[in-house]
Amino acid sequence: MVSQIKVNEIIKQSGSSISIGESGDTINLAGSAYAAAGTNTPYFKVALSATQSNVGTGNVKVNFNHRLIDPDSVFDISNYRFLPTTAGKYFFNVNTRLYSSNSGANMTLRLYKNGSEVDRLSEQMHDAQTYSILVGSSIQEANGSSDYFEVYVNINQNTADITADPSNYTWTYFEGFKLIT
Repeated sequence: MVSQIKVNEIIKQSGSSISIGESGDTINLAGSAYAAAGTNTPYFKVALSATQSNVGTGNVKVNFNHRLIDPDSVFDISNYRFLPTTAGKYFFNVNTRLYSSNSGANMTLRLYKNGSEVDRLSEQMHDAQTYSILVGSSIQEANGSSDYFEVYVNINQNTADITADPSNYTWTYFEGFKLIT
């Protein structure tokens, strides 16, 4: 037997919230199951608007300087870093397109937190190719106040470029959002 409550409006009492069910319950709304409440904010997607030429050897920060999506302005485009404003776990996705005319270039994509590497996202030996795509994802914890995240590449050839595609920003971008937990 299924019980039903039919009402036109539910209004919360002053200073309180409305609760439906208990922690761990699954609530069905219009035929869909929802087990968690919350939002995936803050979120962002930024891109490289111009090619970073001759980036040299060693660790080089990718200068993401164009906001594609950033409703809360959480990405600092002057310092090329994500500044999470809410504590929690974050999902990051990075795509870079690298160019080197030299064969035998070793290329690595890295995620940094507070100035230190926390994840090596992708690595490739560039052998007789012109362009290489390095892609990676990571889940990281942020405190919501002082943590920041940046993307670096490491290329062992000083004639390499981090390429941009300003016509549709599909080659080199960085995106992320807070996970609902």
